[in-house]
Amino acid sequence: MTEINLDKSSVRDLNVELQGGSSGDKFSVNNTVGKHALSVGLTTAVNVEINGHVGYYCAGMNQQANIVINGNAGYITTPSPTSNGTYGAHFWLNAEKQFKDVPKNMYFADGYQGQRVYVLPDEELVIVRFGLSGFEENLFLKGVLEAID
Repeated sequence: MTEINLDKSSVRDLNVELQGGSSGDKFSVNNTVGKHALSVGLTTAVNVEINGHVGYYCAGMNQQANIVINGNAGYITTPSPTSNGTYGAHFWLNAEKQFKDVPKNMYFADGYQGQRVYVLPDEELVIVRFGLSGFEENLFLKGVLEAID
């Protein structure tokens, strides 16, 4: 097994080495500390074990590799410990179903005076709302979902 320490190697060096691997090769990636774009563009059946938290776009454009992450991936949708399940990494979560007519896994960015970015993974949908506060969010989102159904 080839061990790659991201304290000593760059993300680019990691991806070049993984992309050059042969089918069946095994790699262990350590000291990831939430770095982004790890293990991307893999076209062969290499085995990659990532030991640590990863940021955005981990394992993107993967065609055949087996990638195991021993840490958090999906930082935004992981509730912060002190949020009672309602907040994760600058995004609010619908985990407690405050928006009763919207899927539980919806999450959103809460901007100035009611500007919002809603992400609905199951629907593969992002809704952006520009505007002033004073609107009923649940009804708004329900209406959008009904309109596209």
